[in-house]
Amino acid sequence: MKKKHLVIGLVIIIVLLCGVICFLNRDYSFSFVRDEKYGLSVKVNKYIGRDPVIVLPTKIGIWDVVEYDESFLNNERIKVVTIPEGNIAYPKFQDDNYIQVVFFDNNCTAIPDSFFEGCCNLREVNGLLKVEIIGANAFRGCSKLENVDFSYKLEVIGEGAFEGTDIVDIDHGMTIYSEEENDVVDKYFELCKVESITEDKVILYSLDSECYYEIDLSEAEDLIEGEYYNVVFTSKNQIGENRYSIEDATVMLETFEECIICNY
Repeated sequence: MKKKHLVIGLVIIIVLLCGVICFLNRDYSFSFVRDEKYGLSVKVNKYIGRDPVIVLPTKIGIWDVVEYDESFLNNERIKVVTIPEGNIAYPKFQDDNYIQVVFFDNNCTAIPDSFFEGCCNLREVNGLLKVEIIGANAFRGCSKLENVDFSYKLEVIGEGAFEGTDIVDIDHGMTIYSEEENDVVDKYFELCKVESITEDKVILYSLDSECYYEIDLSEAEDLIEGEYYNVVFTSKNQIGENRYSIEDATVMLETFEECIICNY
């Protein structure tokens, strides 16, 4: 009996020293590495499951995941990826040929430079409700990309972020980088209530600036008196005491879960 226990103990020690363990979780699995560099944490080094839809792990067993690196890059099995909340170093997806859809945890606030650059089959990116910054070249060359659920909090779009894609409606936010001139356009973003609607004007009251704005009604017939809207604009001209006119505005109906975009 003692000999049997000794053998079992030796097997356990050998497995731990090897530092590579396969962890099965629901329908997918990951292999990972443990060594002194990671302390009580681990680095995922490969996806070995068969499910094409995966959620990147933040914990494996009792260990926190601290690194992904290229663990998921160009794995022909992976088609849909959910990237969770946390301070884990982002995995590398640049030039991946297989990923088609990506979901971010809704607490994601920034997309790193060149994060999806060259992902030739990426079609859709979701879960960017709190994203404020999209890095330079983040989606460059994603020729099949058709849908990104832009956040109304988006402030910065890096140079070349959507070059080579079909995404054209990126005018949401406070700072837009021009690829040609490399200049910056300041934008205002304010929550407003529709105070009144006349034959040709809409009068808005800004809860942020505590002033009144006038906008042309000619292309804003769907606005509703008493409703609250997020209003984005590039300039304002004073036309009276505590009163301004604004042009080239983007109005977004304020709801609990999303903004319905009405451009005019």
